[in-house]
Amino acid sequence: MGGMQPTVNTSELFACRCLNVVPKNIEAMKTTIINTDFEQFATHTMGDFNKFRAVCPDTTPSIFYLNDISRAIGTMGVLNVLDGRVVEAYTFDPGPNVFGYPEKGEEKVLGFLGVFLAPEVAGTESRKRL
Repeated sequence: MGGMQPTVNTSELFACRCLNVVPKNIEAMKTTIINTDFEQFATHTMGDFNKFRAVCPDTTPSIFYLNDISRAIGTMGVLNVLDGRVVEAYTFDPGPNVFGYPEKGEEKVLGFLGVFLAPEVAGTESRKRL
């Protein structure tokens, strides 16, 4: 079995997600896009990722695909709290690859991530700003 089939076959949370969570999130995301509301877009994007990620350990066998870099990206929630507003949203593909959505510019985000990531991963430009 490959792909999502083990999750579809074994995760009760996934079935609940499909029936209850996804339809609500689709409607909420439509509204945030129509209203160009970045903060709500970010909240729904990150929340949906976290809810999806919850089905991974509920799958048999359990799925653990995030790596150290992926988990470091999760520190963006800290930056959002420290800044007192949402400055970065993130989600992942069906693997450890992150997709970031900065509210404006990426300088603050790259500088913050440079603290948590090895310099060779964070990028030359963010190292210069630290």
